[in-house]
Amino acid sequence: MALCETEALVLRTYNLAEADKIVVSLTHANGLVRAVAQGCRRLKNRFGAALEPFTLLQITYYQKENKDLASLRQVEIIKSHFYLSSDAETLTGLAYMADLVIEFSPPHQANERLFRMVKACLGAVAASPGDLQTVLRYFEIWLLKLEGFLPDIKRCAECHL
Repeated sequence: MALCETEALVLRTYNLAEADKIVVSLTHANGLVRAVAQGCRRLKNRFGAALEPFTLLQITYYQKENKDLASLRQVEIIKSHFYLSSDAETLTGLAYMADLVIEFSPPHQANERLFRMVKACLGAVAASPGDLQTVLRYFEIWLLKLEGFLPDIKRCAECHL
């Protein structure tokens, strides 16, 4: 049972029950974290618009031992990228990035380099949305490298020389 406070990027949210959401985020200190934001779908809630995808937050959450879902306690917006969702191509590209991070990152394993890379790629897309495809290719290659799936191209796969 631990209370954690860290920087996080919201990757995706799912509706849960009548007034709750499950928030999937990439955190600086603990990697991929799934947490329940209780009451966030109500008209008056403490989270406001902070749980939108691709928002950089300072979060506080409570994680019980042997439980998959944490419980969000407090969020504070550091930087919002909500304006990027107005363009369909940019929104699709960012959703693709989020899907790749969710698929390739194991839960609760801190990877500072991955967090910084996702944050930098998001900043690059925000600064120049026309370079989206270039940023996505860069992101794909570095994600494979950081997660250990990119083979060493300097060595032969058959003879290992």
